Amino acid sequence: MTETLHKELAERFRIDSCTTDATKEWEQSILTCAKRIKDTGDATVKTQSERAHVQDMMQTLLENDARLKSTFAEIDEIERIVHHVKNTYNKVAESVDDMEKAINASISSGFPFLQKRNETFQPYFPPPLPVDIYHTENLFSSSSSTSKQEE
Repeated sequence: MTETLHKELAERFRIDSCTTDATKEWEQSILTCAKRIKDTGDATVKTQSERAHVQDMMQTLLENDARLKSTFAEIDEIERIVHHVKNTYNKVAESVDDMEKAINASISSGFPFLQKRNETFQPYFPPPLPVDIYHTENLFSSSSSTSKQEE
């Protein structure tokens, strides 16, 4: 009887039968952890790839930023030149208008009978307004130096 009891207890308390459930849970946990480790590795590789791509894009943006700043500087200079040329043109036009008025006043009098025919008449022409005219080379000096630096 002890032997039978012994066999029954031995069968019930065998390591395999007692640890089967725990072993299955353990193996499932290992598989889950392995999957998480693989997913983390994949995510790390993807993140590194995206980081490299972002760094390339940042470098391109920095290069384009420098070119864009240069372009805007050139636009500002061209605006300054256009403004200067416009002011010069306005001064010249004003001087021409003043001269035309003086010429018209000297040659066409509204009352010709008031003019003496024997006297010579010297019309007065107002002096032109001073204008500052640049040479073309001076206007575009910084643009040409910029293009020389790019070469």
